[in-house]
Amino acid sequence: MIGKVFLQQEGFFCFPLNFFLSSGVKFAGGMKMTIAEFLKGFWPFLVLYVALLAWALADVKNRPKTRYLPKWAWVLIILCVGTFGPLAYLALGRRENGH
Repeated sequence: MIGKVFLQQEGFFCFPLNFFLSSGVKFAGGMKMTIAEFLKGFWPFLVLYVALLAWALADVKNRPKTRYLPKWAWVLIILCVGTFGPLAYLALGRRENGH
């Protein structure tokens, strides 16, 4: 009965999305904003991160050899270490002129 009331009140398919977009996030200093408001200001950084990630992965794929680690290890680092993974590869893992 509780599940039936829950589904009628919140809407089964819309509840997770509504909760995600309308739930508030409290920051240091007591500032509170919804996740949708946060994403409006954060999207340029997300686009830059995805571009950096794509550039590093494409570079690993197109180079015949990498420095210090095999290609598969650089791919794992790029994918698993956040922003520092692609930056580490671009700074350390690339060989000059692809040799």
